Amino acid sequence: MALSIIKSKKFNLSILSGSEPVTDKKPSNKELEEAVHKIKFYQFKDVRKGPLRYWRYHKHIKQILKNNKYDVVVAADLYSLSGACSQKTNIVFDSREIYSELEAHINKPIHRCFWSYYESFYLKKVSSVITTAGSDQLYLQNKYSKYKHLQFYKIYNYPINPKKIVFSNKGSSRPNKKINVLYQGVLQKGRGINLLLNLVSKTNNVRATIIGDGPEKTRYLQKIIKNKIHKRVSMLGKIPYVDLFEHTLTADVGWLIIKDSSLSNRLALPNKLFEYSLMGIPIIASNLPNMEKIITKYNLGKIINPPFKVDKINKIIKEILKRHKQNKKTQQTIKKQFTWDVQHASFIKILNNE
Repeated sequence: MALSIIKSKKFNLSILSGSEPVTDKKPSNKELEEAVHKIKFYQFKDVRKGPLRYWRYHKHIKQILKNNKYDVVVAADLYSLSGACSQKTNIVFDSREIYSELEAHINKPIHRCFWSYYESFYLKKVSSVITTAGSDQLYLQNKYSKYKHLQFYKIYNYPINPKKIVFSNKGSSRPNKKINVLYQGVLQKGRGINLLLNLVSKTNNVRATIIGDGPEKTRYLQKIIKNKIHKRVSMLGKIPYVDLFEHTLTADVGWLIIKDSSLSNRLALPNKLFEYSLMGIPIIASNLPNMEKIITKYNLGKIINPPFKVDKINKIIKEILKRHKQNKKTQQTIKKQFTWDVQHASFIKILNNE
């Protein structure tokens, strides 16, 4: 999104982040480098957790908006929405999840009720809502049908075009001949990471590469140590996005087994699906409707139905590697359709409130 805003040459861009930057290294592409230099960064630092952190984050956003006038404010998640709405301007809500139906809120009805009310309250001040799939858009349109002023748009989680990245091949070495299964994303419950570690622990032909950070990181590290599989699991943590594809290229199979335990999970269409496919990595995925539709249509891998058993998964992975092959036409279609470039113009129109 940031690169689109800079490329449009119509906006000056400021970014407020609540997380630590992954790196301050020089970008590997001239266009990316120029984009970074044109961005004004604000960083919110607070190690505390819980309601007090959200309140301080809200106050921090309000203070920045008080001191600066913006033509457009994009709330990149639900937790930024209250602060973003403190300025009377064109507010865009990037609803990348069904937040009131997250996995983390399954057994917390008070949390679900609070975030649903919070979202409903601040949507009164929002101009446009972006979703990452048609199913999410339909759900939110029905839920908030009383808000006639809202415009809904679908912008997929497509990654940056890999052609814009200069590969250094530093991630291309293979540690051994075992099947390298890759997970990249947030380390949280419901994303099949525990199952992936069980797969490594109970087989001798599979290794795992895990890229990302999240609330369950410590628990997964403890399991790796307990099961003595540290030599076959690479926990890389957060890495710069411009380096991500280099590591994706080292994988044999992309892991996309998401538990159907909440509405938000059920409607998932994560960016890792498109990242795997752009690099020609076959995918093993759970039978969630949005993912299954695309994987089946473009022959991107194999869909697996529950129950998710290690022996069953290992057998399917072997089948994938033996039989999976994208034809040239499919490869060209993927490279043409699954990158952010195809959505650049649509996103700029949303910012212009057209």
